[in-house]
Amino acid sequence: MQRHAVAFFSAPLAVPLFTLPWVLSGHLAAGWILTATVITALVSCAGTLALGMPAYFFLRARGLTTFWIAGIIGFVIGAFMWLVFSVLFPLSLDQGLPGVRFALTDLRSLKGVLWPGGVLGAIVGSLFWVIARPDRQSSWPPGKEAPEDRDVQPAKSPDGEAKRKGASPRPAERRD
Repeated sequence: MQRHAVAFFSAPLAVPLFTLPWVLSGHLAAGWILTATVITALVSCAGTLALGMPAYFFLRARGLTTFWIAGIIGFVIGAFMWLVFSVLFPLSLDQGLPGVRFALTDLRSLKGVLWPGGVLGAIVGSLFWVIARPDRQSSWPPGKEAPEDRDVQPAKSPDGEAKRKGASPRPAERRD
């Protein structure tokens, strides 16, 4: 499996891991701790797949693969996902639009955009970068050839000359 695929599945799991001490400090029953952990895992994975993957492929195609960009993009995605969670949570509790309005206007809820939402998103983005290392040309182990590079490797022809696989044959050179 390629490094970026491993990073997409493992980096979001940092969110439930980092929120677990906060949840445990609330002296909640085991069922609520499990529920909170599953919800944070689902929200972080949804944000990574819905927003992180397109951002990664967009930025990688343009060569923007530095560590600090991964952290900033992660912060923005984490902050946005906090707002999404702030809207969906009151709706799941059947509070309707008054609950959503309160979640989007309450100062304590909006502080969550920066902490924990943005900071945890920056951690996920940075962790993704450390695992995937998109700044490197290839994520294949050294000494092994990547599948996309196989078509451009020189191969020996029956007459001993090197030629490229998949390339049209060159006209014979004239020797006078």
